Amino acid sequence: MYNQDEVINLMTVNGIPVYVKGDSIRICNGNIYDGDEKITDGILGDVTLSFNFRIENLESDVNLNIEGNLIRNINCKGSVTCEDVEGNIEADDFIKCRNITGDIRVGGFVECADVNGDMRVGGYVNCGDVNGDIRVGGFVECGDVDGDIRVGGYVECGSVNGNIRVGGYVECEDVYGDIEVGGYIECRDVNGDIKAGGYVECGDVDGDIEAGDYVEHGIVNGDIRTKGPVRRREDID
Repeated sequence: MYNQDEVINLMTVNGIPVYVKGDSIRICNGNIYDGDEKITDGILGDVTLSFNFRIENLESDVNLNIEGNLIRNINCKGSVTCEDVEGNIEADDFIKCRNITGDIRVGGFVECADVNGDMRVGGYVNCGDVNGDIRVGGFVECGDVDGDIRVGGYVECGSVNGNIRVGGYVECEDVYGDIEVGGYIECRDVNGDIKAGGYVECGDVDGDIEAGDYVEHGIVNGDIRTKGPVRRREDID
């Protein structure tokens, strides 16, 4: 274990001070490693880390609660609760954090603010704006998206600059790309083709519309194919 004269940084682990030389921290089998050097042991259960220096890589085989926002990359076998992350996150369980600048790979769910990176999530996503592609097994509730969306469940979001492919329904604002859903679509203007298993309620569309149920639309620059009635909507918010 390091003494205070040798260290560069100080962090606390579950409230206990730990001196750290490097920028790569690993928690494994109850031990904490600073690079390859074991600096403490006897860690049981979930871990809370508090620090105010930059960590390039953080790995853990237990759940993490991080009180610090200067992290580049996180790889965790459990869950991660943290502030801002300027790097990639991989977690077997869930992630709860603020803004993320990097890619996300999560087996569970994600709850966060804005994301600047791609997401691959087994569960659901509840977040702010996303600048990247979204691949989610569950549902997505988010702000604006600059990227493609592929979701097994439903999507409720703002404007989308990309293609949407969803097993459930879509409720969104403007879309600049194609939409293909198993359920219904409620949106504003669309610059692309629409294909829905259910009904379509939209504003202006620059593309074709294919629906399994009725279609209510504004100005459509394309063909409409539907098994239900077609109604022109003069004004859609």
